[in-house]
Parts: sequence; C-alpha cells; structure tokens
Amino acid sequence: LSVAILAQAVAVTLLEEQSFPFFNRPGINPTRHLTTMGMKYCAAYLMAVMGGNESPSTADIQKILESVEAEFDSEIADKLVSELSGKAVHEIIKEGKVKLQSFGG
Repeated sequence: LSVAILAQAVAVTLLEEQSFPFFNRPGINPTRHLTTMGMKYCAAYLMAVMGGNESPSTADIQKILESVEAEFDSEIADKLVSELSGKAVHEIIKEGKVKLQSFGG
C-alpha cells in the first residue's frame, strides 16, 4: 500500500506540473500511465530507503531495477528523485493516506 500511495502522490505532482508533456497526448490516460509506470520506480526508491539509504539517487534506483532486468528510464527516475529530495518518505506516505481517506469506501 505504501508504494501505491507514494506512486500516486508523485504521479499527481507530475501531472500538476505537467512535467511530462508526452502524457498529454490524445488517447493517453496520464494518471493511469504515470502511476503504473512509476510504481516500479517508487518501489525501487522505497527498497533503497528500507535498506538504509535515506536519500536514494537515480543510480541507486537504476541499480535496483537493472538487478531484476527491468527497463529503466533515467528521466522518470531523475524526476522522482528530484520530487522526493529533502522529503521524508514516511511523511509523504502519511499525507497520502490522509488524502485517500477522503475517497471513502
């Protein structure tokens, strides 16, 4: 759940900033695409944090993803790292959980 919350928070931030014009093309659902694609980057980021690295770099994410032979896009990883720079992951997850409560269910 934490990975999903982090991925959604980052996706919403990227969409608000229109950081990836590619996703503004007709026929592309940017929220779904960014969340799905960003999930592996957020998971790798969280794995690095759980491993003791409080501020993972793009290279750290790349190393984790390539260790499982996953595709890697440095632009996405760079954006994730820049968005999370100076922020505590547990605080982002906490804020995300509060936002999810408003959805009900």
